[in-house]
Amino acid sequence: MKKNKDCWTFFWNGNGTADGVGTGCIRDPNTGKCGCENSNDGKFIAGKTDCK
Repeated sequence: MKKNKDCWTFFWNGNGTADGVGTGCIRDPNTGKCGCENSNDGKFIAGKTDCK
């Protein structure tokens, strides 16, 4: 790995230097609205958090 101040590495254990999820919501690239994406069809639904 090369040192890069603009790069983030996420850990799903206790090895990181800061607490938290490290990411924000999934956003629509056109509107910037938060939402979720259905795994079965890839459809993004703005304003939802319970996609399947």
